[in-house]
Amino acid sequence: MNDIRPAPGGSAVAFVTHVELSPESDDSLQISLSAIDGSLPAKVIAFQTSARPDWSVDGRSLLYFKSESEGRGANRGDDLRLGTLSVTNVFEADGKFSTDTRTDTLAGLIFYDRNRVRTLRDGRVLFNAAAFHLPISAKDRDTREQFFVVDPATDTITPLFPRDRLTALPPSLAHFELNPDEKQILVVDDNGRVWLLTLADQRIEEIYAGFGKEDSVAPVWRLSGEFTYRRIIGPRAELVHRRGATETVLSRTRPDHVLQQLLK
Repeated sequence: MNDIRPAPGGSAVAFVTHVELSPESDDSLQISLSAIDGSLPAKVIAFQTSARPDWSVDGRSLLYFKSESEGRGANRGDDLRLGTLSVTNVFEADGKFSTDTRTDTLAGLIFYDRNRVRTLRDGRVLFNAAAFHLPISAKDRDTREQFFVVDPATDTITPLFPRDRLTALPPSLAHFELNPDEKQILVVDDNGRVWLLTLADQRIEEIYAGFGKEDSVAPVWRLSGEFTYRRIIGPRAELVHRRGATETVLSRTRPDHVLQQLLK
C-alpha cells in the first residue's frame, strides 16, 4: 500500500495500491475508497494513478494524477507519458457516497507516479510536476521539476518559483510536505538531501547534504517552524528535531535496535 488518506469527515479512507492479479501483469497504481465502518466494500475510484492523492477542502472529492496512456507500471527510463491532475466527486452534500462519480480535469502535465498533490485551505491545489514546454529537443529532456498552484475557481495555474530559480531547487520534488501554516515546504530528494523552501521570499535552504541514494526517510513537520528529519551523526543515523536554526537530537539515548525499528 503506497498511501492512506482519511477523508476530512472521518467517514471513509482513500488508499493507493498496486493493481494485483492483472492478466497483463500490470504493476501500475490504483486509488480505492472504503467506508471506515465497513458498511460498503472497497470501491476503485481510478486506475493508472500517482501514489499521493489528496482530498478537497470540503472532503467531498479526491484529487490525483492520472496517466492518459494505458502503459504498464511506473515511468521508467526516457518514457514520457501525458497525464492529468484530476478531481473525482465521491460524496454528496449530505455525506452519502455519490452515485455520480464525475471526474474533471484541473491540469495537463507529464505524468510521474511518485508526484503528489496537496489541497490548500483556500481551495487551491499545490502539486509538483516537470516544467516541460512542448515541443522539446533531445538536449532539453533533463527538465527540472517545479511547484505549481492551480485555482479551480479561476482555472489558472501559477508556478511558485521563477524559471531562473529552478536550478537552485532540488532535482526531484516528489517527496514534499507543506507545513501547517502553508508558508514553507520540506523536500527530501533522491540522494537523501533535506531542503527547506520558504514561499514568501522564495528562499531555498539545504538543511542536510544527504545520507545516500537508497535511503528515503522523509522529514515530517511537527508544528509550523518545527520539523523532524534523519541525519547521520557519528556512526548512526539519528532523528533530529529542528526548531528555527536550533537542532536537538531526539534519538541519542535510544539503542540501535530501537532506532532501527522506529525508522522502519
